[in-house]
Amino acid sequence: MRAGGRGHGGPASGAAAADLAALAAATALADGGGACAAARTVAGRNGARVSACTVDGRTVLVHATAPLPLRGLPGPSDAEAVARGGWSVDRPLGGGAR
Repeated sequence: MRAGGRGHGGPASGAAAADLAALAAATALADGGGACAAARTVAGRNGARVSACTVDGRTVLVHATAPLPLRGLPGPSDAEAVARGGWSVDRPLGGGAR
């Protein structure tokens, strides 16, 4: 499995939440479960929310937002991050990560 993420204008925790959500989504996809539901659950547990989730074959793209810690200052109130998770080896989906 592989995952990568890139935050846009926010703290590392927003990008980390997106990365973790993408990994959870990829694992759920491989196990035959709901990829985007898993992404939403993990993002929520890490203080973020999934704003978009797309499954394309063996890859899941997760867009997440997290509140910035410095509210009340000029600028955006949320950080946005994008992460991709998926399987880089050729194996059937729904068989688990054995």
